[in-house]
Amino acid sequence: MITEVLNFIFLPVLAKFGTVGFVIFMSLLFLLLTSIFMKEATQQKQVKQIKKELIKLSADLKNHIGNKEIAYKINKKIMDRNLKSASYTIIPTILVIIPMFMIFPWMSATVPGAVITIFGLEIGWIITYIILSLSLGHLLRKAIGA
Repeated sequence: MITEVLNFIFLPVLAKFGTVGFVIFMSLLFLLLTSIFMKEATQQKQVKQIKKELIKLSADLKNHIGNKEIAYKINKKIMDRNLKSASYTIIPTILVIIPMFMIFPWMSATVPGAVITIFGLEIGWIITYIILSLSLGHLLRKAIGA
């Protein structure tokens, strides 16, 4: 069922743009959808506030590195803030990973063993996807304010 839907939606893109264009398209599409979803699903204000607190606590920890008792209390606060931040992002992250478990096997079956040549290097589509996601992900999140 899912395979037929994905074939109906994405095979015309593969046919029109070829392997490289298809991988670029899928990278950008998945990045855009996941970035928007993560922005809307997480509590951005709280997460940003926690990050600010963590920066301040890290600076305090560096100042009190010689005093084990104070450093222990600051470390405990840091761990508490990290846990709080994770609680805001874990469910959206899991919800983003689930479609990947459906789309990646489909892409693997649809574009099996596809080799993409970039700057004279021959690499598989999954490595191309990862490189594009890592390089463009940060720019895309900045563009949408995530």
